Amino acid sequence: MSYATASDEGKEGLSTQFKVVIPELRDMVFKSCEGLESEIEVIHFNEGGNLGAPRTARGAQRVSRLSFGQGTSGSDSGKTIFDWYLEVCDTSKPLQKKTLSITITDREGKKLTEWRVLNAWPCRWSAPLMSHENASIAVEYVSFAHEGIERKK
Repeated sequence: MSYATASDEGKEGLSTQFKVVIPELRDMVFKSCEGLESEIEVIHFNEGGNLGAPRTARGAQRVSRLSFGQGTSGSDSGKTIFDWYLEVCDTSKPLQKKTLSITITDREGKKLTEWRVLNAWPCRWSAPLMSHENASIAVEYVSFAHEGIERKK
Protein backbone atom coordinates (compact mmCIF):
# COMPACT_ATOMS: atom_id res chain seq x y z
CA MET A 1 0.00 0.00 0.00
CA SER A 2 1.08 3.56 -0.62
CA TYR A 3 0.22 6.50 1.59
CA ALA A 4 0.43 10.23 1.12
CA THR A 5 0.12 13.20 3.40
CA ALA A 6 0.07 16.85 2.40
CA SER A 7 -0.66 19.93 4.49
CA ASP A 8 -2.18 23.27 3.65
CA GLU A 9 0.43 25.66 5.04
CA GLY A 10 -1.37 28.79 3.87
CA LYS A 11 -4.10 28.75 6.54
CA GLU A 12 -3.51 28.76 10.27
CA GLY A 13 -4.80 25.62 11.96
CA LEU A 14 -6.07 23.93 8.77
CA SER A 15 -4.64 20.76 7.36
CA THR A 16 -5.40 18.79 4.23
CA GLN A 17 -4.32 15.19 4.31
CA PHE A 18 -4.73 12.50 1.74
CA LYS A 19 -3.90 8.83 1.64
CA VAL A 20 -3.38 6.80 -1.53
CA VAL A 21 -3.58 3.02 -1.43
CA ILE A 22 -2.17 1.00 -4.32
CA PRO A 23 -2.54 -2.76 -3.75
CA GLU A 24 0.65 -4.85 -3.70
CA LEU A 25 3.04 -1.88 -3.73
CA ARG A 26 5.27 -0.72 -0.91
CA ASP A 27 4.49 2.41 1.05
CA MET A 28 5.61 5.69 -0.47
CA VAL A 29 4.92 9.35 0.20
CA PHE A 30 3.18 11.41 -2.45
CA LYS A 31 3.61 15.16 -2.50
CA SER A 32 0.74 15.92 -4.88
CA CYS A 33 -2.22 14.43 -6.71
CA GLU A 34 -3.92 15.98 -9.72
CA GLY A 35 -6.29 14.95 -12.47
CA LEU A 36 -9.01 13.43 -10.32
CA GLU A 37 -11.69 14.60 -12.70
CA SER A 38 -14.35 13.40 -15.08
CA GLU A 39 -16.57 15.12 -17.60
CA ILE A 40 -19.35 14.22 -19.99
CA GLU A 41 -18.95 15.21 -23.62
CA VAL A 42 -21.57 17.75 -24.70
CA ILE A 43 -22.98 17.18 -28.19
CA HIS A 44 -24.48 20.27 -29.87
CA PHE A 45 -27.07 20.01 -32.63
CA ASN A 46 -29.34 22.47 -34.39
CA GLU A 47 -33.04 21.79 -34.40
CA GLY A 48 -34.77 22.56 -37.69
CA GLY A 49 -36.49 25.94 -37.69
CA ASN A 50 -35.08 26.96 -34.29
CA LEU A 51 -32.65 29.83 -34.76
CA GLY A 52 -31.89 30.13 -31.05
CA ALA A 53 -29.15 28.32 -29.22
CA PRO A 54 -28.42 24.77 -30.35
CA ARG A 55 -29.83 21.85 -28.40
CA THR A 56 -27.48 19.72 -26.35
CA ALA A 57 -27.23 16.01 -25.70
CA ARG A 58 -25.12 13.84 -23.45
CA GLY A 59 -22.14 12.09 -25.00
CA ALA A 60 -19.50 9.75 -23.61
CA GLN A 61 -17.86 10.20 -20.22
CA ARG A 62 -14.20 11.19 -20.33
CA VAL A 63 -11.71 10.83 -17.52
CA SER A 64 -8.35 12.53 -17.31
CA ARG A 65 -5.08 10.91 -16.41
CA LEU A 66 -4.32 10.87 -12.72
CA SER A 67 -0.86 12.18 -11.81
CA PHE A 68 1.08 11.84 -8.57
CA GLY A 69 4.28 13.56 -7.51
CA GLN A 70 6.27 11.57 -4.99
CA GLY A 71 9.48 12.04 -3.13
CA THR A 72 12.11 9.67 -4.42
CA SER A 73 11.91 6.36 -2.59
CA GLY A 74 14.61 5.02 -0.38
CA SER A 75 16.03 1.52 -0.35
CA ASP A 76 13.03 -0.19 1.29
CA SER A 77 12.24 -3.58 -0.12
CA GLY A 78 9.09 -4.23 -2.09
CA LYS A 79 7.60 -3.55 -5.47
CA THR A 80 7.51 0.12 -6.53
CA ILE A 81 5.41 2.05 -9.02
CA PHE A 82 8.46 2.15 -11.29
CA ASP A 83 8.64 -1.68 -11.16
CA TRP A 84 4.98 -1.80 -12.14
CA TYR A 85 5.61 0.72 -14.94
CA LEU A 86 8.43 -1.47 -16.33
CA GLU A 87 6.06 -4.46 -16.31
CA VAL A 88 3.52 -2.40 -18.31
CA CYS A 89 6.28 -1.57 -20.84
CA ASP A 90 6.93 -5.30 -21.38
CA THR A 91 4.31 -6.12 -24.02
CA SER A 92 4.96 -9.86 -23.64
CA LYS A 93 3.22 -9.67 -20.23
CA PRO A 94 -0.48 -9.05 -19.67
CA LEU A 95 -1.46 -5.54 -18.59
CA GLN A 96 -1.96 -5.53 -14.81
CA LYS A 97 -4.62 -3.03 -13.77
CA LYS A 98 -5.33 -2.10 -10.15
CA THR A 99 -8.06 -0.22 -8.34
CA LEU A 100 -6.49 2.66 -6.40
CA SER A 101 -8.13 4.51 -3.54
CA ILE A 102 -7.62 8.13 -2.55
CA THR A 103 -8.92 9.16 0.87
CA ILE A 104 -9.18 12.68 2.29
CA THR A 105 -8.88 12.80 6.09
CA ASP A 106 -9.08 15.48 8.73
CA ARG A 107 -6.20 16.30 11.10
CA GLU A 108 -7.16 13.46 13.43
CA GLY A 109 -7.18 10.93 10.58
CA LYS A 110 -10.99 10.63 10.31
CA LYS A 111 -12.09 9.83 6.75
CA LEU A 112 -13.95 12.69 5.09
CA THR A 113 -14.35 11.23 1.61
CA GLU A 114 -12.85 8.55 -0.62
CA TRP A 115 -12.57 7.95 -4.35
CA ARG A 116 -11.83 4.65 -6.06
CA VAL A 117 -9.93 4.89 -9.34
CA LEU A 118 -10.93 1.84 -11.39
CA ASN A 119 -8.59 -0.35 -13.45
CA ALA A 120 -5.64 2.03 -13.27
CA TRP A 121 -2.18 1.40 -14.73
CA PRO A 122 0.92 3.60 -14.98
CA CYS A 123 1.23 5.12 -18.45
CA ARG A 124 3.91 7.77 -17.87
CA TRP A 125 6.84 8.12 -15.51
CA SER A 126 9.36 10.94 -15.23
CA ALA A 127 12.52 11.19 -13.19
CA PRO A 128 13.24 14.13 -10.91
CA LEU A 129 15.02 17.21 -12.21
CA MET A 130 18.70 16.72 -11.48
CA SER A 131 20.69 19.89 -11.01
CA HIS A 132 23.38 20.84 -8.52
CA GLU A 133 21.75 24.29 -8.41
CA ASN A 134 18.35 22.92 -7.37
CA ALA A 135 18.09 22.76 -3.58
CA SER A 136 14.53 21.35 -3.50
CA ILE A 137 13.69 17.70 -2.88
CA ALA A 138 13.84 15.44 -5.92
CA VAL A 139 10.32 14.49 -6.98
CA GLU A 140 9.34 11.73 -9.40
CA TYR A 141 6.04 11.94 -11.30
CA VAL A 142 3.83 9.10 -12.45
CA SER A 143 0.60 9.27 -14.45
CA PHE A 144 -2.11 6.64 -14.58
CA ALA A 145 -4.67 5.80 -17.24
CA HIS A 146 -7.89 4.45 -15.75
CA GLU A 147 -11.44 3.43 -16.55
CA GLY A 148 -13.46 5.62 -14.23
CA ILE A 149 -13.90 7.06 -10.76
CA GLU A 150 -16.31 6.08 -8.00
CA ARG A 151 -16.94 8.17 -4.90
CA LYS A 152 -17.46 6.38 -1.61
CA LYS A 153 -19.06 8.02 1.40
